[in-house]
Amino acid sequence: MKVTDFKKLIFSNRKKLTRVPHLQWHITDKCNLRCSHCYQDEYSDSGLALSELLEILEQFRCLVMFFRRENRNKAKGHITLTGGEPFVNKNFLALLECIEQQSEWFTFSILTNGLLIDDKWSVKLAKMQVKYIQVSLDGDKNKHDQIRGAGSFDKTVLAIKRLKKQNIRVLVSFTATKMNHLFFSSVADICRKLNVNFLWSDRLIPEGSSKNSFELLMNQQETSQFFKVMRYEADTCKQDSKTITRIKMHRALQFQYSGESAYRCVAGETLVTIMPNGDLFPCRRMPVKVGNVLDTPLASLYYQSPLLRNLRDTNKTSVGCESCNNLSSCRGGLKCLSYAVYGDAHVKDPGCSIR
Repeated sequence: MKVTDFKKLIFSNRKKLTRVPHLQWHITDKCNLRCSHCYQDEYSDSGLALSELLEILEQFRCLVMFFRRENRNKAKGHITLTGGEPFVNKNFLALLECIEQQSEWFTFSILTNGLLIDDKWSVKLAKMQVKYIQVSLDGDKNKHDQIRGAGSFDKTVLAIKRLKKQNIRVLVSFTATKMNHLFFSSVADICRKLNVNFLWSDRLIPEGSSKNSFELLMNQQETSQFFKVMRYEADTCKQDSKTITRIKMHRALQFQYSGESAYRCVAGETLVTIMPNGDLFPCRRMPVKVGNVLDTPLASLYYQSPLLRNLRDTNKTSVGCESCNNLSSCRGGLKCLSYAVYGDAHVKDPGCSIR
């Protein structure tokens, strides 16, 4: 296929792509924790050789180049590095340095549990152009340790303090389940005291080793209650002049309570995910293999995959959403959750209470 044909394949019914690509890159399956809601089935894959990681980085640079050509701009792609736990990967620092050397093409961030961020690492990260570092807090000390392991709460809080000391932007992620959603206020209070930049939340996706945890999924009433608590805490943060913390209510269905613009799933559109062995998914939480970038270039998979083209088809209407006023902007809510629950990404988000 000629390069000039690629623009016809970005969307089936959209003439111009307005956003740049985002790569969520899982560089290892190894992890120092065993969280009860983890998506992983295995923890032994140490990842690819540095030469293979750099090959994938070059493939993503090529995808950014195609996006730039389509948009006639020099917007940068974004790379989110994660695992497993990325800090256990022996090639992590070398990869970060290579990404930083190509800052004209990429911005990058890191998703981590924070337990391995010591003073030396925080100083190194401060010298890099990392956009933000995201760590997870899933409740107060007792609840978080129940979910992620004894002692993990204190170590994560210590990591946040180290990062903030180096003026690194910190995001906290809260995975909401039936067992911990009422602890969101506790996490919000902790974030305000630590001056975390942003706190956000998404709902558990029962995928991988957490498939036995369908009982942890919140029902519609609990989902609504949780989003109301989020809105209350978001307003509290805005009114608290002693903290910089802000709560982002930008994920699926949250706009119904925050008054912000409707969320639209971008899996397969501007977001793609590469796993430790090179497999390409639309999203980590929608584990449908598109191909492997060590066998087929990323750009070819992105532009030619029927699955990815289907996900970014704005004419596709999720079942149950046909008469909704938010149809064009929301497009069905959290598609990975619909896929996990119904086996079909194009079904109304099970947490949505709009009739």
